[in-house]
Amino acid sequence: MKVRPHLVSEEGYPGPWANALLVMLVAAATAIYQPILLPWMLTWGASAEEARMPLPGDELVPHPTFESTRAVTIAAPPDRIWPW
Repeated sequence: MKVRPHLVSEEGYPGPWANALLVMLVAAATAIYQPILLPWMLTWGASAEEARMPLPGDELVPHPTFESTRAVTIAAPPDRIWPW
């Protein structure tokens, strides 16, 4: 009789292979999130220059523990956006 690994036990509970697969998926997601996705998400829509430049209010917190600059480009002149 050949023993095959199962992801779910006969009782319907996750088996050791399912646990190992879950650990590997979480490790892979963490490895991708930190160096690749997080920097992209923190500067979404902003150019590298915009992300580096000082913005109004930066002087209120001289040494922040977290920085994020997101931007949206609108193809219209300022007087169309803020008519008042």
